Amino acid sequence: MLENVQLKEIKDTYGSSLHELWVDNGKLKFSLIVERGLEIGQVFLKGTCMSWDRSDSFKLHPENVELKKEGWDKGFYSAVAVIGPEVFGTPDEVVTVHGTGSYSISDINTLKVDLCGCIISIEVNVSIKGYSYKQIHQKNNDTDKAIFKLYN
Repeated sequence: MLENVQLKEIKDTYGSSLHELWVDNGKLKFSLIVERGLEIGQVFLKGTCMSWDRSDSFKLHPENVELKKEGWDKGFYSAVAVIGPEVFGTPDEVVTVHGTGSYSISDINTLKVDLCGCIISIEVNVSIKGYSYKQIHQKNNDTDKAIFKLYN
């Protein structure tokens, strides 16, 4: 990994592995939860936490959340959720305001981190599962990226 990017493996309350990618430019520090569609987990500005205070018990691997039975808030941890493609329109009993992107498993083997000057590019393939266990959309490295500028 790069000097200002660290990959840490953690376990959720069910024992499933999650990977947190921490990006730090000295002033802004944030985590991306790889298996959860690269959602932004925590954000710190000059050492002060800017994201909400949420127990790590909500930081769950997507395989441990069944959206139809338990609802989106069982594993809602992120500072910024990955909403997913199905949230266009008004939320109802079938579609939540937060979508399913954060509950769709990313392929850790496709994680790619590149640095070009002060810009960092982080990519991973995500199979958006929707409200069932079958894939409804594929986000691929060549078309979907998270790009961050690392200015000090």
